[in-house]
Amino acid sequence: MAQAAGRRQRTAAPGPERARVPGTVREVEPGLGGGLLRFDRSVLRIFVAVNGAVFWGWDGAAPEPSYALPGRCPEPDPRAALEPDKDGGWRVVAERVTVVVSRHGAVQVLTPGV
Repeated sequence: MAQAAGRRQRTAAPGPERARVPGTVREVEPGLGGGLLRFDRSVLRIFVAVNGAVFWGWDGAAPEPSYALPGRCPEPDPRAALEPDKDGGWRVVAERVTVVVSRHGAVQVLTPGV
């Protein structure tokens, strides 16, 4: 009976799961079509393609291979630039889209006219 009680205790849910947060921005590396943002516990890669498609991936995720793309990934938009934003955040500004990243890792995609 004591064994069963111990087993139930070990398999019970530990409570509400806390969201994993990346921490605050520590370093930024601009790159073609976007760049890398290094946080305390994670790395975010942002890539804007010439057709306006946006890729963002955490901790080494890459745009290829992708089930969402029928072929190769579109070329990076050479005009897209990673630049500082307000309150310690960063943004990638392109003709068709702006990707805003807060200093704590919240990602927001904005399109003109919306």
